[in-house]
Amino acid sequence: MKRTIALLLSTSLFLVACATAPTLYGPKNKDGIGFAEQKIESNRFTITFSGGTDASPLEVEKFALRRAAEMTIENNHTLFHVISKSTQRVGGHDNKGTNVGVSAGGGSRGSGVGVGIGFDLTPTRKSYETYLEILTSDKMLDTVSQDMVYNARSVLDASTLDQVVTE
Repeated sequence: MKRTIALLLSTSLFLVACATAPTLYGPKNKDGIGFAEQKIESNRFTITFSGGTDASPLEVEKFALRRAAEMTIENNHTLFHVISKSTQRVGGHDNKGTNVGVSAGGGSRGSGVGVGIGFDLTPTRKSYETYLEILTSDKMLDTVSQDMVYNARSVLDASTLDQVVTE
């Protein structure tokens, strides 16, 4: 009985230690989750949003676009043009799961069979980060594809709707 309690307690502590903070929208926190931006020129910015292990690539991209919309309005513009965008996995590894191996052999002194079972119990702990480079303006730019132009107010309105649906 004492062994069972000790095993349950150690397993619970292991799982708590593996947990990360949830991905919430805001400036980058001590866990490295959130947004950061840098002004390159008066209307040109880079934005990164780093998610926790609970955030999908799409959620991380939406948070980066939300920050781009906020910065556009803060700079008294209505549109932002995405010049460059990338989302990538950072950290973690793919969990290999369970592996089973079987071998058999024989020779003049006898024969034998071996079975091996392996378990990968390490958490995957992968997360995603989106990088944006944007230009803010009040009119369409000829040099940017229309697919990459966003109305800042519309993006903010859509992100508010996402929050209402998911909370």
